[in-house]
Amino acid sequence: MDPIFHMINGAPDPVAPFSHAVEADGWVFVTGQMPFSGTSIDEPYPEGIEAQTHR
Repeated sequence: MDPIFHMINGAPDPVAPFSHAVEADGWVFVTGQMPFSGTSIDEPYPEGIEAQTHR
């Protein structure tokens, strides 16, 4: 079975050549998400792990 690559509408654009999720053989593998504001990767990360986790 070929993998199915998922791109989520409204999610930030990837900064590398990968999908938001890949479905294969009954499994779904998801990528991590950096604490960007909105869809911009140009803004600095929020201060602290709690603020980054919330974002």
